[in-house]
Amino acid sequence: MDILVVSRAKLFRDMIATCLAQGNLRVTGKFGHIGEIQSSAGDCVVLLQTAETLDGIARQAARLRRRLPRVRIVLMPPLELCTALRSAPPERVEAVVPVDRSAEMLIGTVSVVQSSSALRPERRELVSIGATAPGSVSGTDPAPCDTGAADGALRSARAEPQHKLSLRERTILQHLTRGVSNKDIARDLGIQESTVKVHLRTCYRKIGVMNRTQAALWATSHLQS
Repeated sequence: MDILVVSRAKLFRDMIATCLAQGNLRVTGKFGHIGEIQSSAGDCVVLLQTAETLDGIARQAARLRRRLPRVRIVLMPPLELCTALRSAPPERVEAVVPVDRSAEMLIGTVSVVQSSSALRPERRELVSIGATAPGSVSGTDPAPCDTGAADGALRSARAEPQHKLSLRERTILQHLTRGVSNKDIARDLGIQESTVKVHLRTCYRKIGVMNRTQAALWATSHLQS
C-alpha cells in the first residue's frame, strides 16, 4: 500500500520520508497540497500535515476523502489543536499523531494503519494515538465498530497503569505493532498459539481496548515512546 506525505513544507515532507525509512516504510509520493495527488490513486495511507484551525483540518480531511475514497488518513496537527481534535475529530480519520511524538511512534502507527486490512470506509472512526481503531491487524479477532464503546475504551486505556501488564504481555503487545499473526508470535516466543490468545484477551481487558488494532496502536504510544 502506498504511503503519501502532504505538507506545504518540503523539509517536513523529506524528514517524514527519512523517518519512515528507518522502519522500512517507503514513502511513494510527496506533495505540497492535496490537489497534486492523482485522483486515480487506490488504497493508500496519507500523512497530512494539517491546517492551523479545526475548520481547516475538517475541510482538508473531507477534500482528501472525496478525492481518494479508499484513503487512510493520518493527521499530523499542531500541538495546540490535539486536545480539541480528540474531542471533536474530523469524520473518518484513522489516526492523529502530534508532531512532538517520537519517530518510533510514527513508524508504529503508520505500520498498523497500513496493515489493518479490516478497515473499511464505512467503518472508520478516529484513532487517537494510544487509543482505538476498529478492525484487526492480521485479519483475526475482529470487533464491531461502536463509537460509544470506543470512547470508553480510550478513557480506560488512558487510566490503566502500564505496570499492571506482565513482561510477557508487554512483549506480545510489542509484537502486535509489527502486524504479525498469533501463530508467528507463538513461534517467536516458543509458546502455544492458544496461550497467545489468552494473553491477548487479558491485555485487551487491562488496557481497555476491544481488538488487535486498538491494542497495537495503544502499544505504539505506551510501549515504544
